[in-house]
Amino acid sequence: MSNSETITIRVSKEDKEIISHYSKVYGLSTFEFIKRLTIEKVEDEIDIQIHQKAMEAYNKDETVYSLDESERMLGL
Repeated sequence: MSNSETITIRVSKEDKEIISHYSKVYGLSTFEFIKRLTIEKVEDEIDIQIHQKAMEAYNKDETVYSLDESERMLGL
């Protein structure tokens, strides 16, 4: 039994042509091209959220430590 799921999207003819063209440029099937772009976009959004949380924490306490200080504090 497969663990795969199906997702169907509707696009305009123009968008389909653009997607098909670029997938061929990168030597990928349309499916693989869309899948990679989607996963990359999700990962980028997660990175942005992590960065925003880190900046909020930094803005509350701007104390920074050097690598040596961090290792010493962690007993490394």
